[in-house]
Amino acid sequence: MHFPPFDWNPPRRQLRQFAWGTALFLAVLSWAGGPPLALRLTAAFLFALGTVLPGVLRWPYVALLYVLYLMGRLFHRVSRTFSTYPARKQNTSRQAKPLPEQHDRSSATGTHG
Repeated sequence: MHFPPFDWNPPRRQLRQFAWGTALFLAVLSWAGGPPLALRLTAAFLFALGTVLPGVLRWPYVALLYVLYLMGRLFHRVSRTFSTYPARKQNTSRQAKPLPEQHDRSSATGTHG
């Protein structure tokens, strides 16, 4: 499994969705038992800021994404190390056979003779 390349310049739509998701998470957290007023105000501020100026949240988004990306790569490496299934090895000694040429079409010059 290959990881996708890391995106250092996310589009505004992704930043807006990040802001809305984070605001929703903070609102649910405030409802679940955290300090309600502070989390609700922070959620409202992030929602408004992400809707109007999503570019401001680029670096928090990139930082969180980078941390999660590194954790995913570490988990992948550890899980492959302790996996009970052996990793597939590529057989480099066997090369692909060339396909036979087919001459059932007319030549590319356009002549039929």
